[in-house]
Amino acid sequence: MMRTGVIIIGLLLSLFSWGQVRLTKLVLKPKEIYELSRYDILVVDTLVMYDSSKIILNQLKPDNFIHVKKAIFFRGCVIEGKGVHGLPGRQGRPGVSPSNPCADGGSGNKGTEGTDGGRGTNLSLYLSDIDLKGNLLIDISGGDAGDGATGRSATRSK
Repeated sequence: MMRTGVIIIGLLLSLFSWGQVRLTKLVLKPKEIYELSRYDILVVDTLVMYDSSKIILNQLKPDNFIHVKKAIFFRGCVIEGKGVHGLPGRQGRPGVSPSNPCADGGSGNKGTEGTDGGRGTNLSLYLSDIDLKGNLLIDISGGDAGDGATGRSATRSK
């Protein structure tokens, strides 16, 4: 009996972890942005993306799905699931400067490397009918790594 309860609770929790948007028609005006912030599945009968409009995928989910029966894309349309950018490295500490003149200072520490960028979102795109009146860019690349930091040297007394 307890095992059945655990299975039911597990199934209910898995239902809440997946979100789906179901629309009859989605029309994005020029330069309009539509974000799948709470969902990872978009099901649309008719999708129209005008010039420079954008769909941003849910980056909190590794996999996103878009199912469209009829899609019309104009110029500069984008579906974006790019990974997050890495963090920059920490600056090195400066070296010790000597108190007596004309002496070399101590070595400073190296700066650290930046962190890796995040993975891009996986996208499964299902289109029954597509009408390209321009171009569509799908960007699901990984994020850029963070910049490394510079090291520091000691200042020299004169």
